[in-house]
Amino acid sequence: MKGMVNVQRQSTHFPATAAILLTAIVSCRVGAAPPPPSHAAHIAGPLRLTLSRVERRPPLSRVNLWFRVTGTPPEAIDRLVERAPQTLPSTAGSGTWTLIDSTGRRGTATHRIEREADGLFLVVQSESLAAGAIGLRELRGALTLYPDARRIRFHLPWDKDNLPATVQVEGGTATLRRFQLIESDATVWVGLGGPEGFRMAEGPGAVSAVLADLYGNLVNGGGITDIQRVQASESAPAERNAPKALFRMQAPALRRTPSRLTVDVLFARGAPVRVPVSIKGLKFSH
Repeated sequence: MKGMVNVQRQSTHFPATAAILLTAIVSCRVGAAPPPPSHAAHIAGPLRLTLSRVERRPPLSRVNLWFRVTGTPPEAIDRLVERAPQTLPSTAGSGTWTLIDSTGRRGTATHRIEREADGLFLVVQSESLAAGAIGLRELRGALTLYPDARRIRFHLPWDKDNLPATVQVEGGTATLRRFQLIESDATVWVGLGGPEGFRMAEGPGAVSAVLADLYGNLVNGGGITDIQRVQASESAPAERNAPKALFRMQAPALRRTPSRLTVDVLFARGAPVRVPVSIKGLKFSH
């Protein structure tokens, strides 16, 4: 359909052995939202971590450190694996984080990746601090990154009478394979396939979708409320060269008819690797 296909493509590379080194000294008020840190963290690899806030509440052994994650170039953050695969080889490094607080006490920490409205965050949590600790001498861990990742945007026509409808962009494929409309509630099944050598990335940020009208305005604020990967048997019999992954997308209570379904998909290539992180001289004040 004319005017329906648009694409955003980003691809970046980095050495698998690259080490991330972060040194940051940040002062914040415990238990309150701190001012923006004055020291950005420049990273030796493609990622940049900047301490955004510190959460420390009774018992004082507990601390949550929120680091904003950005990339150089910006699309480098797509290589961050939000949910680390369990199949990483032992040579890739341990997933355990360790720390030494300002009193010299040693402890451990866990980490997770959080997507919020204002960006992507690395959250490091520990319950190992001494009560009198005012910071960390050192924090060590690792993040899991894809060697190569590419995000592709597909625009599919919202047309239940012409299925399957396939769009091919930069070697990737999206196919609207099934359409179900019950009153104002819509459910669609979309097949996705990556460029040669690429596969679907892992984690909650790999696939996102919104509904838009002819002029690009969002319908129902985006409309898509749930996206689930499902078995191919949920759609019509597979067409020739069907995409490898099938997703069910739900759009309830549509107040007006969309013109297109826009799907952003993250594809990855290469085995994920753990990249060391070393943070030194981290301070927080009361």
